[in-house]
Amino acid sequence: MTVYVYKQYYDDYAYGEEAIRVFANKEDAMKALREDVEKAYQLPWNDIPEAHGFDDRDTFEPDYVSVFDGEASSFWIIEEHIVEGVKDE
Repeated sequence: MTVYVYKQYYDDYAYGEEAIRVFANKEDAMKALREDVEKAYQLPWNDIPEAHGFDDRDTFEPDYVSVFDGEASSFWIIEEHIVEGVKDE
């Protein structure tokens, strides 16, 4: 069984500040990531990179966003993991 772990964190904060959600399918995880990034930047997804002047230190993909703000980076990441001990049907 595969799950999709969606993590959101700012690398200048303590580890306990990381938000983690687990999804059964990648589409739902990517929808949550997109909504959270749009909420953080208060813009539609496609407008965010240009409006905020993203450069080569930043990554803006449907399943991985990292944005450097001059001091630290914000991350929105989806990771694929196999659940151990559970057989796929």
